[in-house]
Amino acid sequence: MVYKNIPYNLTSIDQSSNKFYGDIPESIGGLVWLYSLNLSNNDLTGSILSSLANLTNLEALDLSKNMLLGEIPQQLTQLTFLEVFSVSRNHLTGPIPQGRQFSTFPSDSFNGNPGLCGTPLSRVCGSSLTPTPSTFGHACPCDFEWKLY
Repeated sequence: MVYKNIPYNLTSIDQSSNKFYGDIPESIGGLVWLYSLNLSNNDLTGSILSSLANLTNLEALDLSKNMLLGEIPQQLTQLTFLEVFSVSRNHLTGPIPQGRQFSTFPSDSFNGNPGLCGTPLSRVCGSSLTPTPSTFGHACPCDFEWKLY
């Protein structure tokens, strides 16, 4: 796919605090030259895209303070240049992926997701204290495009 309107030398995207809502666009997984992606403090829903693992140059990924659901894709452990990672304050569930860079991220990167478990959090996976996704209510049936309100 060719991105005619996106310059090839675009290395950083900061769309934080824009009140965007809806799913993270699939096309972001094709921006392989990105070094930094910040989509924090919006109202994004849906899941974290496994295609973000295609961003092999990524050094910083901030998806915090949204309403993202589901698990953190195991594929993100392939991002070996990742130094900064935050998914705090979402509605994520399941085990935190282990290995490579993920072993270097502090618990602050994952806080505010009562359904997450595993290192570096103190919640052990499989314990009865780990909430299920139904604890969080229903996902927003929003359009696939981001909107401002």
